[in-house]
Amino acid sequence: TRSLVDANLAVDFGKLAALQGLSAFAEFYSSDVRGGTRDVGSLMETDALDTGRNVHQLAELWLQYTFTDDLFRIKVGKIDAGSEFMFVNNADEFVHGGGASPPAADAQLPTYPDPAAGFVLAIKPCEYVYISGGAFDGSGGIGINTGSQGPKSAFNGSEFYFIGEAGLVWSRLPFAPSIGSGRLAGGGWVTTAPLSRFDTTTGRGLSGGYAILEQQIFQREPAPDDAAPDARGLFTFVQGAFSDEAFLDQPWSIATGLTLRGTFTGRDDDAAGLLVALVGSTRDPGETFTRDELALETFYKFQVTPFVSVKPYIQHIVNPGGKQEFDNATVGGLRTEVAF
Repeated sequence: TRSLVDANLAVDFGKLAALQGLSAFAEFYSSDVRGGTRDVGSLMETDALDTGRNVHQLAELWLQYTFTDDLFRIKVGKIDAGSEFMFVNNADEFVHGGGASPPAADAQLPTYPDPAAGFVLAIKPCEYVYISGGAFDGSGGIGINTGSQGPKSAFNGSEFYFIGEAGLVWSRLPFAPSIGSGRLAGGGWVTTAPLSRFDTTTGRGLSGGYAILEQQIFQREPAPDDAAPDARGLFTFVQGAFSDEAFLDQPWSIATGLTLRGTFTGRDDDAAGLLVALVGSTRDPGETFTRDELALETFYKFQVTPFVSVKPYIQHIVNPGGKQEFDNATVGGLRTEVAF
């Protein structure tokens, strides 16, 4: 079993104090973990909420300023980099961690459960294009749990994490009105944390790249008073990543999935999905990996009330841990979410 309590507060100073473009955000979460990924022995998390340890912390606290008609956006403070980079909107309903962000790229990313102090600069020259970059405390690469620390850890060493992403976003296509919005994005990252290579030497400059494509394949006919006409239909995504195989056990990964939002007439807020995720294991002679790990997941989410949802799911893990001698694993679960 595992549980997560997430409490957050967003402040818009434009409405509160006539300081247009200025906002703030704070988030606290408390997790309680029992087994999960470690019981399966898999490389990818069987649950994206799995922290591997009990966590009780003020995870995020930042200020954001948007100016010049939303052309520029600056965010400073303790930030979850996963909300700015590598995110996959169309994978948000899956439980398995293989869809949340590319597994081969997020090993060093300062994200849940360990956001870190840093800043983000984003530029949106038009409605369809964005470019963003960030610099963060990279001490998570040497084993420091930055999620439970303030900005002090960012100034204690020379470990930094730099990342950049560019994306193209589109809405409903005029020549195919039944097709909804989509996004194509790619980025790269580098960390200066000292890490051990497989040849037992130590080096800095571990880097990698990633790419994300997501698309709404078709839209359900919205009701006349529907405030979110693009929220229902069939959605898909493909994401992949690579990194330096001299440092990492899992130097590449790829995943794809389908999500149906609004499954049947009268079940407009239900969802169902299918995920396939593959992570590659190094074949370095000094390591014991013999296989790549494959994960499959399917789920159905019942929206019981506007505030409560229940999601039974089942996963099948092939070659867990990248080891030929490990039996394949089948994982069944039930996630209940209450949103206040």
